[in-house]
Amino acid sequence: MFTCNLSHSQVRTLPMLRNALSSLFSRVGILKAGFQKPAGVAGRFLSREFSAVSEKRNIPDHKRRLLAAKYEVRRKLYKALCSDPNLPSDVREKQRYKLSKLPRNSSFTRVRNRCIFSGRPRAVYKKFRMSRIVFRSLASQGLLMGVKKASW
Repeated sequence: MFTCNLSHSQVRTLPMLRNALSSLFSRVGILKAGFQKPAGVAGRFLSREFSAVSEKRNIPDHKRRLLAAKYEVRRKLYKALCSDPNLPSDVREKQRYKLSKLPRNSSFTRVRNRCIFSGRPRAVYKKFRMSRIVFRSLASQGLLMGVKKASW
């Protein structure tokens, strides 16, 4: 068992920081020039063999998240108009039809929380955005700030 001393906002910034740094380094070309990756969590763990696989596995989920954000307001409006009993039935039917014509992947129920390292869809801790397996290995190595093995 592990315990965590970080707040939720501090933990959420770690994966975002990793993504921002990797995209910045790839754009600038620092990694291609022969410089070493940063020695933090991202630098040590990106060298694992499944990092390339995880990027491919998270692409469909990322597209679903973008679609859901894009159609969120429209979907909520159509749902509200469909369920309003004060409106005539033909107006509600039109709104139901418009709701059915929205892309299926634009629904938030299709979004799946996946591990940002391995792409694993199950047993993902929301706070860290990583699976229990990756979390345990990183915590055992001491690569997660504020997380230590619990003992009592």
